[in-house]
Amino acid sequence: MTVAPTLVMGTAGHVDHGKTTLVKTLTGVDLDTLPEEKERGLTINLGFTSFTTPSGHRVAVVDVPGHRRFIKTMLAGAHGLDFVLFLVAADDSVMPQTREHLEILKLLGVQHGIIVITKIDLVEPDLRELVEAEVAELVEGSFLENAPLIGVSSTTGAGIPELTAAIDQMAGSIRPRERGAFFRMYVDRSFNVAGAGTVVTGTVLAGAVSAGDEVELLPGGGSARVRKLQRHGEDVDRARAGQRAAVNLKLVDKAAVERGDLLAAPGMVKPTYMVDAKLEVLAGYNKPLDHWTRVRFYLGTRETFGRVALLDRNEVQPGDNAFVQLRLEAPAPAVTGDSFILRDFSASWTIGGGRILDAHPTKHKRHRNLVVGDLERREAGYLEEIVELEVKKVGYFLARNDIAADLDAPLDRIGQAATALASAGSIITLAPKKSPWLIHREGWERLTGRLSDLLAAHHRDLPQLATGLSEQELRERVGRACGSAFPTEAFHSALERLAGEGRLREVEGTWALATHEAALGEADFAKLDTVRARYTDNPYTPPETDEIYKTSGLPQKVVKDLLEKMLAEGALVRVSREFLFDRAAIEAAREKLLAFIKEKGGITVSEFRELIGASRKYALPILTYFDGLGVTVRDGDLRRPGPKA
Repeated sequence: MTVAPTLVMGTAGHVDHGKTTLVKTLTGVDLDTLPEEKERGLTINLGFTSFTTPSGHRVAVVDVPGHRRFIKTMLAGAHGLDFVLFLVAADDSVMPQTREHLEILKLLGVQHGIIVITKIDLVEPDLRELVEAEVAELVEGSFLENAPLIGVSSTTGAGIPELTAAIDQMAGSIRPRERGAFFRMYVDRSFNVAGAGTVVTGTVLAGAVSAGDEVELLPGGGSARVRKLQRHGEDVDRARAGQRAAVNLKLVDKAAVERGDLLAAPGMVKPTYMVDAKLEVLAGYNKPLDHWTRVRFYLGTRETFGRVALLDRNEVQPGDNAFVQLRLEAPAPAVTGDSFILRDFSASWTIGGGRILDAHPTKHKRHRNLVVGDLERREAGYLEEIVELEVKKVGYFLARNDIAADLDAPLDRIGQAATALASAGSIITLAPKKSPWLIHREGWERLTGRLSDLLAAHHRDLPQLATGLSEQELRERVGRACGSAFPTEAFHSALERLAGEGRLREVEGTWALATHEAALGEADFAKLDTVRARYTDNPYTPPETDEIYKTSGLPQKVVKDLLEKMLAEGALVRVSREFLFDRAAIEAAREKLLAFIKEKGGITVSEFRELIGASRKYALPILTYFDGLGVTVRDGDLRRPGPKA
């Protein structure tokens, strides 16, 4: 028989309503393993096992504690469930944690379940009917309103076949939830295995992981490699979203991993100290939730302290909801779309919960209609609008891959949304054939406006130059003007786009406005003629380059451009770093030098100096230049003919 994909089933209900006993009846495994659990008959920790239904559906089981003191542990086990067995004892009926567990399941987005009335052997039928009526009233309007309701006794076995059949049917009918694109798994247990090292377990929340993969431990545990994977005690090569997995990690100490950590694909999750969210305050919470209340924030299996910043009001009444910004005291590996729970600081009450709308927001001021309006757009869930908000939030350049990671969405869907937004003119796409960068239209107009202003000022100050500014200088100066550090690749793509639009052009390794032309006045041309004359009128006593920069009366860049042009055209020859010579003078010196050597057999520096009428300061660099060309070779104090003579 082919085993179907694994589903994760959880238990929920008040303490001592028979959750662990029922799991043992269904699977044969006693999940109360701690001595205190055995002694007190009380589940304290999470329990995990699995079984296969009659039709071959593999079901992983997460058993959670029911006591109010262990709600934190219950929360760690309740994330990632496909369906739940919601237990109510026939001899106890609906109790406080019955209600609290139901509210938590609703807030976490659990959508399927079976209601189980336990201990039916302890009550008369009429009392059982009363309990069933109370449960029906409790679940009205929830995901359990039309759920199967089955009475069982783990002592006598009554109802167990019917429950098994209901689980089998549910496991076969549930459509897999849409999950994220990249691997994420919250750790609910961490332990060492002799000879294997660190092992962590959890429910794969999104994506998939394979043996040999590199993973990141968040919020701050570094990286590790997956040595081995197991599901239900069996070695496997791969675990995917919705499955329980035990992950054997290489090169990680147990001390570095704890419950609440997140295993994720490297570089895909950025821990955050703030999240924007839609918060629902439970109707059963005992008071209004005030602005800046200190709370416990539960995400996956992680608990973090923080405060609630109410964005458009001063308090939220029980049963109401509001947009909030949660300011956390420690980083949390949150992703947009994740569900969360809030409890009060003393951990006595569950306040409520909701869904993260932005895992990396900017810090908001309160009572800003624009902020609330953007969150309403995010809540609506239209991907194009959310992508536009992400790009707009960053201000300037945002890589398409980073959006996919922040939203936990497939890259192709982000690409489709970006294409639609670009067609509508809302965003600009740069380097679309590579790894695209996106920039919002408003940011693009700010950037190009400041870039144009900067180049216009440069051309205004130095009209004699055809050149503009180097790409690095432009990137740094425009970035400072915009209050942002621009990625090199993204900024280069922006310049190329502007050049393609005819707004910029590349000139000698710089970027200039396409409309700019060098404008030299009569006085400038006269000064340039003077520069040229310094080389032709004094062929063997030319000025040093630094000197001519200082004495020309022109901007250094203008003189430098002229000299480079004369070098390129062959009017000048660079003999050394300090000296340029008129080419005709160098050719004449070469002819005189070779004629002298042919007659005398060699020439000294002193003889060459007298030959061309120059001082040693100029004669020696010329000889060294000829040595480099192979026209001469040095032989002691003499220069003799070289291979290129």
